[in-house]
Amino acid sequence: RFIVYCEGDTEYNYIDGMRTQQGVEIALKPVNMDGGGYQNYLDNIRRASDSNCLAKFVIIDSDKAIVDTNECERLKKLIEYCKIQNRKNDVPIFLILCQPDFEYVACAHCKNYNNTDSKKYIEKVFGYKDIDKFKAETRVYQILNSGNFSFEVAIRKNTPKNCVIQNKYSVNKKGFKVKISDTNVAMENMSKKATNIVELFDIIEWK
Repeated sequence: RFIVYCEGDTEYNYIDGMRTQQGVEIALKPVNMDGGGYQNYLDNIRRASDSNCLAKFVIIDSDKAIVDTNECERLKKLIEYCKIQNRKNDVPIFLILCQPDFEYVACAHCKNYNNTDSKKYIEKVFGYKDIDKFKAETRVYQILNSGNFSFEVAIRKNTPKNCVIQNKYSVNKKGFKVKISDTNVAMENMSKKATNIVELFDIIEWK
């Protein structure tokens, strides 16, 4: 199975929707971290078992690290921990960074989105009175993957060179094996709108 650590309800509902709608053959286990910052992720990953796990995905926003130097240092610790574990262990940890947040990733599903304010765009295009209503939407995956909206659009919109994190990985389908060989980190890209969530889509869509 794949384990996906999600920062909040929106990410959790999206991954859970992917699990049920896409008919993923290998079980997904979304874990809602319910906030808590980067240290919360680090503590949970350290405690979690690797039993029956092919890979772990950690979906995090960069917004806290942008405005808080202490949180930025905690993010760096999380990145370094994952890099060390990926060199030592058989179960890879994919850090998926949403720059600045998952609302940007949601907007990137839309062809007409041009990196404007994501919260205002969501309220206007999807008709939500405020962003909190969108964050609580249980059908977020279905909404963002219907009509002219899709994760394929989000993949095409994102430029790898703008990402803070890029994992180099390989997949052995016959051997049911996923391996990260290296992770490129470019902290100077922190202020850019981007995400390496294509890695999640690529692996999860593996049939």
